[in-house]
Amino acid sequence: MEHYVFIIAYKSPRPVNPLGTEIFKELTNKGMWVVHQNTQYRDRVQEGDRVLFYLAGEQVFLGAAEIAAKAVPANDIWLSPYMLRKPYKFALQKLQIFNKVVLRKELFGVNDLARRRQNRLNPTVLPMWMPTQGGCNRISLKDYKKVLLKGTK
Repeated sequence: MEHYVFIIAYKSPRPVNPLGTEIFKELTNKGMWVVHQNTQYRDRVQEGDRVLFYLAGEQVFLGAAEIAAKAVPANDIWLSPYMLRKPYKFALQKLQIFNKVVLRKELFGVNDLARRRQNRLNPTVLPMWMPTQGGCNRISLKDYKKVLLKGTK
């Protein structure tokens, strides 16, 4: 079992431009998550893997889920105005919406990137997860548990 973070843009680049929280609610209410065909790790995320949902811009974690099925082309689903041109969908199970959003800076600090640059030769002194460009990133089990514990308190 692996652990991932699905990164949600604060605002969609699509013409309708919904907030990331609206996208999160709409997709999770349908028990799915949608990514672009070129999303990093799309082919590696498997049934049983765990994911966190991270809202970029706000820098908060919104919830967690387990992947119920590997990504498949999403030709059969509704197409909202912000839907990607070649979407793939993951089925979700065991969805947990956090009672209170989890601020990244409370868990990982606001100066992690600067410290990471300074300590490139010794990455073990830094948190393993940093938000990066792309819709999906890996996260260590330790950091996954840290976020999950804070979000389910």
